[in-house]
Amino acid sequence: MTRRLLQAVVCAWGLLQVSATAAQVWVWHDNYSLWANAVKYAPYKARPHINLGAILEVQNQLVEAQVEYEIAVEASRTRRAVTDQRGGQAHTYAASRLARVLSMHGRLPEAIAMLVREGCEEGRTGDEQWIWRCHTDR
Repeated sequence: MTRRLLQAVVCAWGLLQVSATAAQVWVWHDNYSLWANAVKYAPYKARPHINLGAILEVQNQLVEAQVEYEIAVEASRTRRAVTDQRGGQAHTYAASRLARVLSMHGRLPEAIAMLVREGCEEGRTGDEQWIWRCHTDR
């Protein structure tokens, strides 16, 4: 009797694992579903929104990407206020991606104003490309 009960428990556990794996396959199906799921489970973190925005940008869904980047800027600004520079690095990246999408929409003055508001400054790299640096100590 005990042996049959143990076999039934092991079988039930195995079926549960198979169903959980099958459900997870859909999450890992592609980059979009992976990051959309990450946003669902971590809505207040910047990194999932940044990565989902990047996927949407590649798919030329610029309005949707802009929304994700705006959420990421706000989330990283909030986190930056209570954490170390990791939050600041996410903030810099989110702000620069949002500025990129705004400029792709022909809204360059708005993009520059947002970068200035977020504490970024204009500069040049060694090869004379314009860049924006965002301060993490604001």
